[in-house]
Amino acid sequence: MVYKLYYFDIRGRAEPIRQLLALGHQPYEDVRISAEEWPAFKSKTPLGSMPFMEIDGIKLGQSLAIMRFLGHKFS
Repeated sequence: MVYKLYYFDIRGRAEPIRQLLALGHQPYEDVRISAEEWPAFKSKTPLGSMPFMEIDGIKLGQSLAIMRFLGHKFS
């Protein structure tokens, strides 16, 4: 599986997701969006918000949903 995590260049709501991926020993691409890029990028996100994760081309939004998915995947 190919994991890509999209979030701003801060820890924030994506940090627990990064920690789950590290604990699960899963390689992932950490895509950081700058404040200048955000207005143009917003329409490409599910629900118009971040963080979101792309897993083999499927976009999954909302941090708690992502963490639940990864928790079930790695347990």
